[in-house]
Amino acid sequence: MELAEAQIIKQGNNYHVQHGTDAGLYVEFYVEAIEDPEETIKQGRPIFKDVEMTSIRILGDQKTHVVRPVDLKGSATVPPDNVRWPHQWAAFKNKQIVTQVGTPITEWPPVSKSQAMNLKQFNIHTVEALAQVSDANLGNIGMGARDLRDKAIAFLDQAKDGSGIVKLQEENKELRTKIEALQNQMAAFMAEKPKRGRPAKEIDDGEDAS
Repeated sequence: MELAEAQIIKQGNNYHVQHGTDAGLYVEFYVEAIEDPEETIKQGRPIFKDVEMTSIRILGDQKTHVVRPVDLKGSATVPPDNVRWPHQWAAFKNKQIVTQVGTPITEWPPVSKSQAMNLKQFNIHTVEALAQVSDANLGNIGMGARDLRDKAIAFLDQAKDGSGIVKLQEENKELRTKIEALQNQMAAFMAEKPKRGRPAKEIDDGEDAS
């Protein structure tokens, strides 16, 4: 399974490397007990050791499934597995269920419950994953897959275009909150102001200049 040219992606103040083909993959890490032939011969009984494994599937393809020991060294062109898939690796190390990052397919209105269940069988759990399904694998999913994929792409493009507006709305909301807080502080200050100092009418007669 070859990698496409790497791209440097900026997220906030952080950068990470994304490989072109990785968006269309569903990756999991797990531990499998594998027999150690040398130790089995030496000790005269089956000896197994736990080996960290990488499971790689292609979105929309139930037949292609690559399983191999985790590669933590990498090469000049291929990064180590824990670097290539940091989200899945972190979930594996924290003993969490691996989930795809994005909008859950079950929460997306255009998809019915049965369609969502069908998509999950092809390792498609988010709208982002659906948008990455290749033309070659759409036929595996069934009737209407292309239409759903196109809707997913349009949905993400629309969300991307509107992200600036949403950000501006949030900034305006935050600004209004700050202004309201300042107004409340000013009102409290003005309410307290008359109580400060000594009113002229309370000056003792003895202090009157005669």
